[in-house]
Amino acid sequence: MAPRRKRLSKSQVMELITQLRRDGLWTDEVLFDFAEKVNGAPFLEPKKKPMTAAQAKSAVLLKFGCSNALELRKDKTFMMSMTGETFALRSREDWMKLYRRWIGVPPEERGRMGPTCINGIDVLENNRPWHIFGLDSNTASKEDVKKAFKALAKLHHPDTGGDPRVFQRLHMMKDSLIALMD
Repeated sequence: MAPRRKRLSKSQVMELITQLRRDGLWTDEVLFDFAEKVNGAPFLEPKKKPMTAAQAKSAVLLKFGCSNALELRKDKTFMMSMTGETFALRSREDWMKLYRRWIGVPPEERGRMGPTCINGIDVLENNRPWHIFGLDSNTASKEDVKKAFKALAKLHHPDTGGDPRVFQRLHMMKDSLIALMD
């Protein structure tokens, strides 16, 4: 739809409304299409600002009840959870990894599309099994987990053209959820 240079008159908008009434279909899509016609162009999507290192850092520090990175390095719970892993806590990417692990999916990483994305998040960057499997952690059973895994496995299995890394990650998520439920 080409953007309109001038605003519509009241009679032009009334004509568009009359056309919609004749069609008799009042779905969300029809009303949104009408709004775009009145707007003269598709609506712009708001740009998602990437999370800053300071925002990620403060969220992680808050999670562990620390006031700075030095306290976090001395925190026993944090150190146990990071055993065997190296981390510098100097770059934005270091803090983003911790944010993904302990807090959740950053806002700018939601709604993604692609071969490694399921339910809007990249499986290789974010480990959120409940979200990826589309299940509620409070009500899901082992059978629900197995059923959700089976449905995703059909789409992402390497034998059917899926990415082996995604399939492996899905398998690990399924195993961890089932172990959590025991």
